[in-house]
Amino acid sequence: MNLSLARLCALALTLGSSLALAGAKEDPAVPELCRLVMSREAYDSMMEEMFTQMTASFPPGVLPADALPKLKQLTRDLVSYDEMQTWMVEIYGPRFSADEVRQLVAFYKTPLGKKLAKLTPELQSEIGKRMGPVVMQRLPVAMQKAGLMPTAPPPAP
Repeated sequence: MNLSLARLCALALTLGSSLALAGAKEDPAVPELCRLVMSREAYDSMMEEMFTQMTASFPPGVLPADALPKLKQLTRDLVSYDEMQTWMVEIYGPRFSADEVRQLVAFYKTPLGKKLAKLTPELQSEIGKRMGPVVMQRLPVAMQKAGLMPTAPPPAP
């Protein structure tokens, strides 16, 4: 992968993270960009992953046998695709100029952009799966080091 392609991928992966506000919120290309970044297929994949993680958090036997299909639909109803798209437009729009939005739309229409958009939920899920246990393992020691937890249990009353 050449350096400019790597930079473009890095930019695409960090959409909305730390770019200065540029005022493209009203640009009609922003909703198109958001649909390219989060297709209905990517949304469905993200919701499926959320459902899987949520159901795995319930202890065995807590949910009735017929609860899973209802819970799956309930999960999808919590945040609709249209609502997610509205949020994305509100979040992405102010962070990119009209020219940047057009460049990103062009990128997401390329085979590589389509692949990135399709894989982003899976990539984020894998990162989250790796990060969660590491954070939980390292957090107590880090909190102790920062003086946020006592080093010994408090004495019994």
